[in-house]
Amino acid sequence: QPLLLGSVYVLSGSLTIVMSIGVGMSALTLSSGEILAGSGIVSDYLVNGGTVSPGTSPGEINVSGYYTQEPGGTLEIDLGGTYAGIEYDTLFVTSLATLDGTLNVHLINDFVPQLGDFFHIVTYGTHEGEFATENLPALPPGLAWQIDYTDERITLTVVEAPLRLFLPMLVK
Repeated sequence: QPLLLGSVYVLSGSLTIVMSIGVGMSALTLSSGEILAGSGIVSDYLVNGGTVSPGTSPGEINVSGYYTQEPGGTLEIDLGGTYAGIEYDTLFVTSLATLDGTLNVHLINDFVPQLGDFFHIVTYGTHEGEFATENLPALPPGLAWQIDYTDERITLTVVEAPLRLFLPMLVK
């Protein structure tokens, strides 16, 4: 079996990583400080203890198998419009996505989300857990983020911010 040392850079196009998990084989594992960025396919199992950053702002990574994000792992998502994989980053996982660690979402290309905009940032066959930390960008006044973990995906939606009533304090 070949041994790959160092870094792999794809300057244009995409990279497909095909692995066969079996006796003596292991998952594609990112450790702290390691980054998987760009668009393409990872076959069988991706363990993220580093950073996964779909696309080249934006784009998508497809994991045709299992995805595990460890407590020290980070998923970086860029939002630059409302079209998945074209204007915003997505992560597709065909099987189980086990979630932990950090989700960082950034706005790019001067994009300003509007009320009702939604983004399917992660799609999976099934999932366990949630991101321990969710860092979401600021929105215009009166708007807020809603994050939903459903049976099929994680969706960010721009909703109306809850009204806050400020009542004067009465001092006796």
